[in-house]
Amino acid sequence: MSDADLKELMAKFWSAFLGHKEAIDKIDLVQQFEAPPAELVKINAAVLIALCGKEHPMFQEAWDYLGVPDAMCGEQKETYLKFYEIIQEEFVKRLKSDGALVKMLRDVIRAGDVDRLKAARLEVFNPLAAKTLSQFDAEHVVKDIQRQNRLRLMANNENFIANPIEEVIFTTNVLVTPPRSESFVPEGLPGWAEKSLRSVVGLPVHWHFDHPMEMATTGDALHASEFIFCLRRLEETFHAEVEIEKAARKDHIREGDKVPLYISISPTYGGMNLGSVGREVLKCQYTAAVKSGILPELKFVEPYLYSQTEVKHLIKDVLVPAAKRYFPEMPDKEIEGYLSFFGVEGHYAMHYNFLKAFGSLAKFMNPRVKAVIKIDTDQSFPADRFYRETGSCWLESFTIPTIGALARDRNERNIYLGCFAGSLTNLNELIDKDDLFLPDIAIPDVPESIPEGEAGVFYQGLLQSLITRGEAFPPEVQWKALKILNEYPYMRTFVTGGTTGFLVDALERYAPFVDAHVHRAEDQAFLLSVLFDQYDGNLLRYVYFPGLHMIHEKESVASESIKIAEPYKKIYDLERIWTFSHLARALCEIKGWNFEDVRKTLNFFTASFIQPFPGLLALTRFVLSVAGKGGRNREDIIYQKEGLRRLSKIAFSQERYYRDTKTRVAKQIKAWRFYYDLMIRLRESAEKRDPFALALKTKASEINNNCKLIH
Repeated sequence: MSDADLKELMAKFWSAFLGHKEAIDKIDLVQQFEAPPAELVKINAAVLIALCGKEHPMFQEAWDYLGVPDAMCGEQKETYLKFYEIIQEEFVKRLKSDGALVKMLRDVIRAGDVDRLKAARLEVFNPLAAKTLSQFDAEHVVKDIQRQNRLRLMANNENFIANPIEEVIFTTNVLVTPPRSESFVPEGLPGWAEKSLRSVVGLPVHWHFDHPMEMATTGDALHASEFIFCLRRLEETFHAEVEIEKAARKDHIREGDKVPLYISISPTYGGMNLGSVGREVLKCQYTAAVKSGILPELKFVEPYLYSQTEVKHLIKDVLVPAAKRYFPEMPDKEIEGYLSFFGVEGHYAMHYNFLKAFGSLAKFMNPRVKAVIKIDTDQSFPADRFYRETGSCWLESFTIPTIGALARDRNERNIYLGCFAGSLTNLNELIDKDDLFLPDIAIPDVPESIPEGEAGVFYQGLLQSLITRGEAFPPEVQWKALKILNEYPYMRTFVTGGTTGFLVDALERYAPFVDAHVHRAEDQAFLLSVLFDQYDGNLLRYVYFPGLHMIHEKESVASESIKIAEPYKKIYDLERIWTFSHLARALCEIKGWNFEDVRKTLNFFTASFIQPFPGLLALTRFVLSVAGKGGRNREDIIYQKEGLRRLSKIAFSQERYYRDTKTRVAKQIKAWRFYYDLMIRLRESAEKRDPFALALKTKASEINNNCKLIH
């Protein structure tokens, strides 16, 4: 078929869903076009009418409207026309890539069967979802995931974690944002910090995070502070663990032990030294929380606060001198470029990479360190309940030799389990249903057919719930998970960043990273960078680890900031389709991988964000979502405006965006290999008592000690 014939077929297809208000999607585009609550809603409706072509009675009027210059909304019209162009072009390419799909569309349009039309649409936009949900049997999908993730143990880790308090370091990140008004600027800040903070109040932020913490010290701010919440919950966990271990006659932790918690600080606004300001605010919050009784004085947890300023000290005083000594042939500019990825400010990926890489730096300062774990500030570990249900102390669980073991998957591929990942249960569901291991995303009631509107294009909620449930430990063995892990290791492919751990050995062997521009689901993209890389013939993968099963308490801590961030979060989800697709394509071209092999190896949810035609899926989801919301409230308008702002940056320069991604990824592959090689050389030289390396070790320890919250 010619392009013109395919576009005619596409118009008929769109019209079946949107041709009139009683069409499948039940969206009244005529009402949105003729009497919209906002002009942007009218523009969006006009584009959807245009996609229906002459099949829609208002096509010509909508098309003429989009082409009329507009002093108020001209830029938005231009953006929407670009979206229309990309959707049309990539839809044609999608159909040309699959002759059977063309025949399917012709047949279902001719038949007019609603369920077949909805199934065909899902096949067009997200064939992985269509395949996964073809039978609508949730339990079958879950059991299939569990079968695929079972591993055959080949050899336990002989150098397993024996003393968790000394050999495992805890890390987390605090997201901070300026207060809503200058009246909330904390008292007692140094003059420079107060001045910097006041200067950014009310300005647009650079990075929207899921639920950043307000830099304030009012009573409400302290109760909503994830920093204070994290310290309190972790302190409670270690208090409980001491008592449990006394009763169980274990000694992984005792009274008087100190547990370092390394905290990176990521502000929503770049510049004005806001990370260092955040550090001062956290100190004020700690003092105020202890004074008011919200937080007890810390006996076990020993927090260290790292802003970008402290990271720069590490780079300038430790990493750069080491690089010049051990890599003398490398130009200064190249060293500077590689180390620019080592930081805590920017997109989510920055602090995520830093907290993993910090494990190698910690091992340089303390050679006993074997692993680094990341927890999220809105989570807690139920030590008492865990002991009652598993019979194992929490810290004892870290000593299982399955972490770092060798195994084989169902395809007989050799696997190194150098990463370990737990899972989440929501606090309110734990209270209501009394199930410690209940997954935090429940499987919704599966409808008899695919839903209408944007959900029917991607089906994100159901896909995410299925993979979350499928990758939790099977219910029949949860309570004895630790006891049988050695004979029943279980791989995870869909992980939550706040429940993950890595052996430093694994990080230094494979040098994984997530592209520094990734701003959503950075945890899903971390191992993507080394998906098919082998070390000693082994692929790097996560083993399921119940010792990092956490209780999610975000709704009780940060409900207001979560609500504010929701429209931005949804747009970043759409941007993720482009980001992940370009990242995967770049890695395939750089490393010689096959694009479809990448998608098949990943779980179906993550793979659904990696598309051969990412613009088609991302922009279709956007325009359908805007139409479905209807612009009825402030959040709808924020969603639409933010979508136009962010998605247009990619839409108007797709090829340049991809070239920049490929160039950046290629540089990061070298940068993280360089960083870990540098840390290995430093550590080995220090072990040989080399004076230069020992001097840098002393300097790194000094910088680290200066990061202590409590002196």
